[in-house]
Amino acid sequence: MMTDLIARRNPYIIGRPIDEQELLFGRENIFQFIEDNLKLGVKVVFLYGQRRIGLSSVIRNIPKSVAPEEFVFVTFDIQEHSQKTFSSLLHSLSIDIIAYLNLDKYNITLPLASELEAEPEIFYCQFLLQVYERLGGKKIVFLLKEVESLEYKDTHSDIKKICCYLQSIIQQQEKLFIIFFIRGQLVDKSYLLSLFQNAPYQEVGLLDENSAKQLIIKPAEGLLQYDEDTVTAILELSAGHPYFTQVICFSLFVEAKIENNWKVTRADVEAIVNKAIESAEAGLAWLWDGISIPERVVLSAVAEAQKIAFEEKQSFPEEPLTLLKERGIIETDDLIQSGKKLAEKNFFDETQRRLKIELVRRWLVQRHPLHKQILELEILEKENVYLLSEEASQLHQEGKNYDAIELYEQVLQLNPNHFRTLSPLAEAYLEIENFDKALQLYERAYKVDTVRHQEGYLHALETYGNKLIEQGDFDLAKEQFEKVLQIEPERILTQQKQRETNRAYLLRQRTPLGAIAAVAGILAFTIVGGIGFYKWSTPCPPGQQKVNGIFCVAESNNISRGDRTLFPTIPNQYRDQGIEAFKQGNYKQAVNLFAQAMREDRSDPEVLIYYNNARARRKASPFTFAVVVPIQSKQDIAKEILRGVAIAQNHFNVKGGLNGQLLEIVIANDANNIEQVKQVAQQFVDNKSVLAVIGHYTSEATRAALD
Repeated sequence: MMTDLIARRNPYIIGRPIDEQELLFGRENIFQFIEDNLKLGVKVVFLYGQRRIGLSSVIRNIPKSVAPEEFVFVTFDIQEHSQKTFSSLLHSLSIDIIAYLNLDKYNITLPLASELEAEPEIFYCQFLLQVYERLGGKKIVFLLKEVESLEYKDTHSDIKKICCYLQSIIQQQEKLFIIFFIRGQLVDKSYLLSLFQNAPYQEVGLLDENSAKQLIIKPAEGLLQYDEDTVTAILELSAGHPYFTQVICFSLFVEAKIENNWKVTRADVEAIVNKAIESAEAGLAWLWDGISIPERVVLSAVAEAQKIAFEEKQSFPEEPLTLLKERGIIETDDLIQSGKKLAEKNFFDETQRRLKIELVRRWLVQRHPLHKQILELEILEKENVYLLSEEASQLHQEGKNYDAIELYEQVLQLNPNHFRTLSPLAEAYLEIENFDKALQLYERAYKVDTVRHQEGYLHALETYGNKLIEQGDFDLAKEQFEKVLQIEPERILTQQKQRETNRAYLLRQRTPLGAIAAVAGILAFTIVGGIGFYKWSTPCPPGQQKVNGIFCVAESNNISRGDRTLFPTIPNQYRDQGIEAFKQGNYKQAVNLFAQAMREDRSDPEVLIYYNNARARRKASPFTFAVVVPIQSKQDIAKEILRGVAIAQNHFNVKGGLNGQLLEIVIANDANNIEQVKQVAQQFVDNKSVLAVIGHYTSEATRAALD
């Protein structure tokens, strides 16, 4: 008996359609659906299903299972003949009719392709009439397989033509019926559905639980012994998918034969998972090839999220698009729509965050891990991106960073997930000291590929940290070095820099309180003319509102600390962009933009003041001084006064300020006009937050202000 068991062939079928009726489970409802419609005289029926779901097995068993006493069936593979002309397609269909119905022995005239080209009606007026005569009253059903949802593409024009032809004759031919078999989803607006309106359709889907259990137990009945828990374990992996259920059971039978142990347990099921995946590679490849690149990425993201949830004992996996964002992927419309398409194709369970078939999820984790799969996104827009990338790279090598940046940004507009652009674009931004953009891009590249882009990201953080040390911003410099050491704790040079930064920070904390008086002195001796100081410390009185957090008055175009330029005739796009960032409270971006504005015009003191003001505001709780200058009437004198103030302010801030507080300067334009001077002076008198006001040389206007 044991010898017979060992010699027994594996009863589970993989790699071919099932011809044996007794081994096809759970499709009785499909056969009944077909038979009911045919007997009701419904001329066209649609069946659809995903790849490897068993459509071919259904097709092979229809002639044996659907009213064979009334109907004969002719299978015709449209995809196999997709490159043929209309007349050749019709000729091939005629040949298959003779072959499938065993009519070779009869003297039926087969129409030639050339004849069908000239007179297509020969097919039904002459050929089909001869066929009907030999069938003894039975009706013909065309089983048209491998029909995708045809769209309006020229490459399918002849297939569409034959479908139109069949549609035109189907109602005239009382004994002719058609069943279309569609791989994939039945799209509501597909060409075929619009052509054959109101045709009934049914999905060939997963097996119900009872049918799946029969598929597991019956083929090996008397050989393998399954208990209830083992069957449950198999269904947890296959979700009732007939192909994957067969693959698992096939592998279990092989293992039982090797071990000579015919009682299968849950542990045995878990032990053969990898072998089952190997056996299923062909079917899984079909599945993979049938979906788009964005769909593949989303599918891998779902598998990865489930893996993370399992490892971290989370009850609910992370949303796949959120996980992709964490890995440096920009959420595009293609990715959003891909998630919806995969849901329509029934890849997910009811949560939309888990793959329905666990065996597929494990295959994805093994063969298509997310960190590798996301790199395929670079293929999108490949032709359009290539030339731009090459030109940008050449400009970058020539040192034309701004031109290179413009082209690199165009690449990312075409394909936001063209990862090879991230690093060179970040490098170009770093070279022009736009640290915000550089670090943003380096960090994203690091998320996409930590090994490849780690050094670039760490170098950018260190470069920014060194720049911040030069500017005296030790707190922010420390943050950069800490980020580096979180990634690479043993980075010796960064450890040294961090220690130096800590010492500088502590030294600054010990700066004597007299420094505030010292900076006032510096400003006093720097400015040409008389200086008046007014010190206040209390907040705005009730009922008044602060403008820009400083003045308790209505907004005035004559006063600015970085939210407008008082020299509008001097063009500087980076200054204007910095002002916009400053107004929005984005001081980090404002610092970078004002720094670029200084490189554009190093002689402009207003920009240097705004640069230091943005730094001071970013540090929070700055010391605030105001300087009053006659911009409208004596612009040259005003600029010289501001230049002295700007140099003194920069000197104070570069040294770290006082106890971490930097100095900001508010610029007021009095135009050396008595009425405007009085207005500005009153604003300062009413405001109690400014520590000191620096005035220009003595004049009738300044005397009016003092009065």
